[in-house]
Amino acid sequence: MLGKLIKYEWKSTYKMCGIIIMVIAGMTLVGALGFVLPFNLIMEDSEALEESMMGAFWAMMMMMSMMLYIVALVGASYAMMIYLGVHFYKTMYTDEGYLTQTLPVTPRQLLFSKTLVAGIWNLLVGLSIGISIMILIFAFISSIAPPEAWRELDEVWREIQREMARDMDAQLSFSIAHAVLSLLLMFIVTPFCTMMTMFGALTIGQLSRKYKALIGILSYFGMMIVQSILMQVLQFVFTFGNVLFQNSIGTENYTNVFGTYDSSIVVALIMGVSMYFVAHHILTKKLNMD
Repeated sequence: MLGKLIKYEWKSTYKMCGIIIMVIAGMTLVGALGFVLPFNLIMEDSEALEESMMGAFWAMMMMMSMMLYIVALVGASYAMMIYLGVHFYKTMYTDEGYLTQTLPVTPRQLLFSKTLVAGIWNLLVGLSIGISIMILIFAFISSIAPPEAWRELDEVWREIQREMARDMDAQLSFSIAHAVLSLLLMFIVTPFCTMMTMFGALTIGQLSRKYKALIGILSYFGMMIVQSILMQVLQFVFTFGNVLFQNSIGTENYTNVFGTYDSSIVVALIMGVSMYFVAHHILTKKLNMD
């Protein structure tokens, strides 16, 4: 039955979520064309453009394209979150939710299927935004760097990698493995924990007799404040603890580059797991859909 729940959840969300990702792809093209092409025109004939209104026009086009691009990416990320939150609330706690609650499934299966699918979509939109930014950077560099410069950049990058591999542990006190693992875990874990935190907050709103949706939204913002406080505390603990460790072994070359990522992962897991058990308890013992 869990497989059917996941399949149904995917079918009910793929259209809107797919549209959001397509918007990101479209805005990537708009951002690349709207920024790179005017930049090329300005670079090709900068003196003539400086003496005409066309220079100001192309500069304005570049600024507007970048602003539109940034707003679109941020809007797409929030649109995905809002849509998934509304979809969860609609299918769990409105009239449609009555049907959902009568299915021969457990609250654990409902929460798992919805969090899994929502987390995957949240992961995909984050991946799409990352790829979009990389494409824009690549397009910009390609527009200003001649072909022969790429060989020099490749050599510089290889030298940087060699220096990092040789000196990173001694000078910054963290390993490449730690860096890769921290970023990978943050990228994978955070989307699922974020969705579970949202779903748990919306479920807490069901404990109220009135304004359940509003209470759920306020609960979510409250959870974000708590998460921010926990992150600051853990980041301080990681930094202070590592500094003490370095001092104990007589090493002063310490920079806690990945303390923020480590604390983000830990806090996301704490919030996600905690809100799962809260939501499961409410669905099992406290849910009132009057």
